[in-house]
Amino acid sequence: MKAAAVVVGVGPGLGASLARRFARGGMEVVACARDPAKVGALLGSEPAIRLEACDATKPAEVARVFGKVEKDFGAAAAIAPRNTT
Repeated sequence: MKAAAVVVGVGPGLGASLARRFARGGMEVVACARDPAKVGALLGSEPAIRLEACDATKPAEVARVFGKVEKDFGAAAAIAPRNTT
């Protein structure tokens, strides 16, 4: 099983860059964004990146995403929070 990275608060700038960098480094990436459709075009061509809808200001949404990560990958090897306030 590949290591997984979770990038929270993905947008067109740093968040997308972090997601691509983790993927190029051989990790599976879960890229969390309030509106994944807005960043989907930026990340859609990278098969190692999975987009998840998640508002990081809502604990239930964060718990849902990390529950999926734990189920699919065991645990996240890297977590990169972005713009989560």
